Amino acid sequence: MSSASVNPHSEIAGKLSAGDTFLAQNETYQAFLEYYSALTLTGDALKNNPADTYLTETQLICLIKCGWLISQNTDDYTTASTYSSAALKLAPASAKARCLHAIICSKMGKSEEALENMLLAEGLDKENSAYTHNLALLYAETDALKSASYKEKTEEKYPELFTKTDGKLLLEIPHDIKPADDNKAQYKLGLKYYVNQEYQEAADCFSKAAEAGYVPAQFTFALCYAAGRGVEQDDTKAAEWYKKAADAGYAEAQFCLALCYDDGRGVEQDDTKAAEWFKKAAEQEFAPAQYNLALCYDDGYGVEQDNAKAAEYYRIVADTGYAEAQFNLALCYEYGSGVEKDEVKAAEWYKKAADGGYAEAQFNLAICYDDGCGVEKDEAKAAEWYKKAADAGYAPAQFNLAICYDTGSGVEKDETKAAEWYKKAAEQGDNDAQFSLGVCYENGYGVAADKSEAAKWFKLSAEHGYTEAQLKLGMCYEYGFGVDEDATEAAKWYESAAENGSAQAQFSLGLCYDNGYGVEKDEVNAAKWYQLAAEGDFVPAQFNIGLCYDNGWGIEADEVKAAEWYGKAAEAGYVPAQFNLGVCYDNGYGVEKDEGKAVEWYKAAAEAGYAKAQFNLGVCYMNGTGVEHDEAKAVEWYRKAAEQGHEKAGKALEAIEMK
Repeated sequence: MSSASVNPHSEIAGKLSAGDTFLAQNETYQAFLEYYSALTLTGDALKNNPADTYLTETQLICLIKCGWLISQNTDDYTTASTYSSAALKLAPASAKARCLHAIICSKMGKSEEALENMLLAEGLDKENSAYTHNLALLYAETDALKSASYKEKTEEKYPELFTKTDGKLLLEIPHDIKPADDNKAQYKLGLKYYVNQEYQEAADCFSKAAEAGYVPAQFTFALCYAAGRGVEQDDTKAAEWYKKAADAGYAEAQFCLALCYDDGRGVEQDDTKAAEWFKKAAEQEFAPAQYNLALCYDDGYGVEQDNAKAAEYYRIVADTGYAEAQFNLALCYEYGSGVEKDEVKAAEWYKKAADGGYAEAQFNLAICYDDGCGVEKDEAKAAEWYKKAADAGYAPAQFNLAICYDTGSGVEKDETKAAEWYKKAAEQGDNDAQFSLGVCYENGYGVAADKSEAAKWFKLSAEHGYTEAQLKLGMCYEYGFGVDEDATEAAKWYESAAENGSAQAQFSLGLCYDNGYGVEKDEVNAAKWYQLAAEGDFVPAQFNIGLCYDNGWGIEADEVKAAEWYGKAAEAGYVPAQFNLGVCYDNGYGVEKDEGKAVEWYKAAAEAGYAKAQFNLGVCYMNGTGVEHDEAKAVEWYRKAAEQGHEKAGKALEAIEMK
C-alpha cells in the first residue's frame, strides 16, 4: 500500500506565516530562518512541479525577504545581493525585486546600478510611493531638481514619510505611516495648478476638497472667487467660503473675512464684525490681523477706542519686523498715544521702520534729525534720510529735500537740485512743492525764468486749495503775469485766498471792491475785507481801514478807530499812515491834540520822502508848532516837498523869497 503524498503548499505557507510572526516581534534572525526554510522547501518542490505558479511566487517572496533581512541586519551585502540577483533572474519584471536590488547596490556603493534598478522599479509600479521616496534619496547628491521633484511627489501622498523614516531607503511603506487623505492631495494638486496659472483646474481641485470640508481648500477656493480665477468672480461666494474656513479656526480666512466686513465686499459692511474677526485671527498670532486690530483700537473702529491696546498690538507686530507697525508704534511714542511720550523711543522705532525701507518712517526720522527730536540734531543725517524717502517717491520728503538744497541745510546749496526736487514732488500733486516750483519759474531760480510755467504751477497748487498759490494766481491775473490779464479771475482767486485767511489776499480783495475791479464796486465789502486784513496785521490794510473810519467809507465814521488804525500802521513803518497820524495829533482828531507828537510823525514820514509830510513839517518849523521856530529848516523841508511837485510847498518858498 503506497503512502499518501504530502502537499508542500501548506508546509511552505506555515513557514512563511511563522517568519512573518517573528518579524512582527522584531526577532529578525528567527524570521530569516523560517523564510530560508520556506525557500528551501519551495526549491525542492519546484523540481517536481516546475509549472506550479504558487511555488514560483513563493520562491520570489522568500528570496526578497531573505535578501532584505540580510541587507538590513548585517554588513554582508555580497550575500544579500545573491538573493536579490536570484529574485531578478526569477522575475525581471518584479518591481519589489528591482527595489531590493537597488537598495543593496546602494549599500555596496554601486550608485549607478542602484539608480537604474530603482527607476525600473518606479516604472513598473508608479503607485508605490516607496520607490519615489527612494529615488528622491538616490538623486539627492547628483540632481537636486529631480530629487526635489520625487520628494514632492512622495509627500503628496505621505507627507511625513521622510521625517519618520529618517532618510532610509524603503522596500515598502511602513505600516505605521498613513497616507495623506484625498482632500489634502486634491488641495496640493490645486496649488500646483494655481502656481502654473492653470486656474480652472486649480479651482476644480479646491472645490472638491473644500466641499469635503478640507479647511485650507475652503480658504483657497474663497480666494478663487475673490479674484475670479478659475471661477466667475463672486464676492458673496468668496465671503461664504472665508466664513466656513474662519469658523474652523483658519487664521488667514478669519483675516480675509474681517476685510470683507471692513469693505462691505460680499457681506453687509459691519465695523464691529470686522473687528471681531480681526481679533480672532490676531489671537492666533496672525501678524496682519494683529496690525489691523491695532488700527481698530487706534481709531475706535468697531471697538471702543483704546490707545493703550493699539500700542500693545503695534508693538507685538513691530517686534516681528513689520515696518508699518514699527512706524505706528513710533507715532505712539512721539505723541504719547497709549504709551508714555518718549521722543527717544519714537526715533528708535522710526529708525527700525526706516531701515526696513518704509518711506514715511524715513521722512519722520529725517525730521527728528532736523529738529533734534529724540536724537542729536544733525542736518546732514536729516538730508540723508530725506534723500532715501525721496528716492522712494515720497512727495513730502522730495519737498523737504528740495528745501535742503534751497537753503544749504545738510547739503551744499544747489538751486538746480532744489528745483529738480520741487518738480518731482510737484508732479505728484504736493501743493507746497507746486507753489515753490512756481516761485522758481517766477524768479529763474534753478530753472530758466518762465512766466507761463510759473502761472501753471501756481494754478495747480491754487486749485488744490493752497492759499499762497491762490494769492499768487490772483496777482498773475491782475498783472497779466504768464496769463492774460483778467480782473474777474484775479478777484476770484483773491477771494479764495482771502476766505482761507490770507491777510494780503483780503487786502487785495478789499481793493477790488473799493475800485470795482473784477467785482461790482462795494464800499461795505471793501471795508469788511480791509478790516479782516488789518486784524491779520497786514499793514497797508490797517492804513486803509483807518481811511474808511476816517471818511465813513463802507462803515460808520469813527475818529478814534481811524487814529488807532493809523497808529498801528505808523508803528509798523507805513509812511502814509505816519503822515495821517501826524495830522490826527496836529488837530486832536481821534486822539488828544499833541503838536509835539504831530511833529514826530510828520518827521518820520518826511524823512521817508513823503511830500505831504515834508510840507507839513516845514509849516511846523515856520510857525514854531510843536518845535522851536526855525525858518532855515522850514525852507529845507519846503524845498524837498516842492522838488516832488508839491504846489503848496512851492508857493511857500516863493513867499519866503519875496520878503
